[in-house]
Amino acid sequence: MAIQKLTNRYISMTTQSRNNCILLPGRSTFLVWLICCLPFRSFPQANHSDSLSQLLHSGRVNKMSFAELYKIQSDNQKLTKELAIGFSEALMARNDLMAVDSLKCKAYLQAGSIYSKYGELDKAEKVFSQSLSIALANNYQALLISIYNAKGLYYARNNKDSLAIDYYTKSIQTAEQLKETKEVLKTYVNLTSLFLKRALLDKCISYGLNGLPMAEKNNSLRPLAGLSINIGTAYYRKKDYPSAIKYFRKSIDASSKIQDYEKMISAYANLCSVYTLLDQKDSAAWYSRATEGLLNKMDSPNELVQANSVLAKYYITSGDYRKAINFANNALEVSKRTHIESLNGQDAYLVLYQAYKGLNNKDSALRSLEQYWALNEPRLLHEKDKAVVAVEQQFQQYKKEQEITLLKKDRAMGQTQRNSAIIVALLLAIAAFLFYNRFRLKKRSSDILAHKNREIEKQKDMIQASLGEKEILLREIHHRVKNNLQIISSLLNIQSEHIQDEQVLSSIQEGQSRVEAMSLIHQNLYQSEHLNNVDISNYLQQLTAYLSNVFSGERRSIAVSVETAHIHFDIDTAIPLGLIVNELVSNAYKYAFDKNSTGLIHIRIDAINTTDYELQVADNGKGLPPGFDPEKSNTLGLKLVKILSRQLRGSFSSKSGNGTVFLVKFKDLRAHRAA
Repeated sequence: MAIQKLTNRYISMTTQSRNNCILLPGRSTFLVWLICCLPFRSFPQANHSDSLSQLLHSGRVNKMSFAELYKIQSDNQKLTKELAIGFSEALMARNDLMAVDSLKCKAYLQAGSIYSKYGELDKAEKVFSQSLSIALANNYQALLISIYNAKGLYYARNNKDSLAIDYYTKSIQTAEQLKETKEVLKTYVNLTSLFLKRALLDKCISYGLNGLPMAEKNNSLRPLAGLSINIGTAYYRKKDYPSAIKYFRKSIDASSKIQDYEKMISAYANLCSVYTLLDQKDSAAWYSRATEGLLNKMDSPNELVQANSVLAKYYITSGDYRKAINFANNALEVSKRTHIESLNGQDAYLVLYQAYKGLNNKDSALRSLEQYWALNEPRLLHEKDKAVVAVEQQFQQYKKEQEITLLKKDRAMGQTQRNSAIIVALLLAIAAFLFYNRFRLKKRSSDILAHKNREIEKQKDMIQASLGEKEILLREIHHRVKNNLQIISSLLNIQSEHIQDEQVLSSIQEGQSRVEAMSLIHQNLYQSEHLNNVDISNYLQQLTAYLSNVFSGERRSIAVSVETAHIHFDIDTAIPLGLIVNELVSNAYKYAFDKNSTGLIHIRIDAINTTDYELQVADNGKGLPPGFDPEKSNTLGLKLVKILSRQLRGSFSSKSGNGTVFLVKFKDLRAHRAA
């Protein structure tokens, strides 16, 4: 309490100065000064962690209420990874509390967020799925907002950006329906982070600036800090440094009020980078000390790696190579321990190369450079189109070989320098002549190489421009087709509102689901990195989710599972296949289960060889009526399935026992034509 009063008094004295001078620290500076200069304040926190650790490993944890255990997890920013995960798993192990669906749903959501934060991605996916199933089954709308947002964040961290955007959109739509402004803001923060990751800087700034007034109006400090730091980072990457500084400082103002150390250290580290680039050494030094002062309060891997990498770069520019090596190694230790080295390790290895080179440690510099390229090359392959990569790799390979050759040459010269000195003294006249001749040859080679590099750069620019134009055009085509199909679906939906005849209404719904099946194909294509491939697993997940919303009633609980093995088809195969799955799953929803029953629909696609595949749609419903032969059926749905099966050069069959199984053997038309 005394620290807060002293802080408020300091704020009132320095606000005007902070507004007039960019180097004055403001309120966050005073908080960091207190943290760094009053170390005895950390003892209560240490004692608190010790007491929580004792509580976790005692029998008392089995007698605590749900609210008490949930509150401890809600404060996980102040807990260590072990304590946060430990209390989360202790809550999920309480069978008495997990018997209540609403409590179980909240516990699984909280656990998924904690697992995801600390890199336990497999565990996070499992508990997120369980939480989502419970919320959908019980129509927990308020919890669905948080679950969609958390799943979007999980997919973003797992590099499944299209799924992340889908879940963020669902979260925003549900929150806006319930007028939950704070939940909308949380999703805005995650969405702007995703735009940063995809280098969509203008979109990040646009969405961030739309969200800031809402955050300020509702005094939502945590979203305000997150949006500000994302906007600042976007301006930083656009090299608009005054705007970047403005929003980084705005983030510090908000995060310091709630002691959100993750946002504070990220903003301090970014400001250190900005002032280092601007060559404002005093400001860069101040923010580097502020960043170091918060390191011992951090347990989040991404922020720890970022802060240590920024400090390492700062000390490179300051000429303190040993400190730079220390912070770079700290960043690598955290990234390896949390399995994010491939995402965040490049900067640290590059700093190690520069530091070791500055210390004339050529062996270590060479190893660091090779590790940097080992991490950087897969990233280039992932981010570039294949045609551009061919040119890009030639240029990058040349740069890589030149630097490695130079280091090897320096090392070899150091080893042989003593022996060659005597020979050089004896053969000075001959060496001078050879040197001059070599210089001429080297200059000629250098001119040829420079000309080739210019040609490569010119060809790369032409290829890149052409591919970019074609990709934009193709994405726009798919987008417009998808929008047109959505309009048709909406017209059918409007028409169905005025129809009383159940048979006619059912026919319109069937037509609407077929249109949606084709629409989702085009949506996946324009959102995909590869415009000629449809991710069948992702597409079937979206299609079955749509059908579940159409056919599942309030008293029906029909689960749908999809099992594929990283299968991708082009549009010629994907559209007929999607329509077949739509008809068979719709048929199962309508006829396989009673109105009040529960059940399971399982969709599986297996590759028989490189050309032939088998689709299986099975349910555990009541099976086919006696004497019913799908081959002789005159229903439109099954007729369509048979026609589409023949279009895919395949066959259609069924069997009935404990439920019904439909089998469609078909060919990948692209592979079939190439054979």
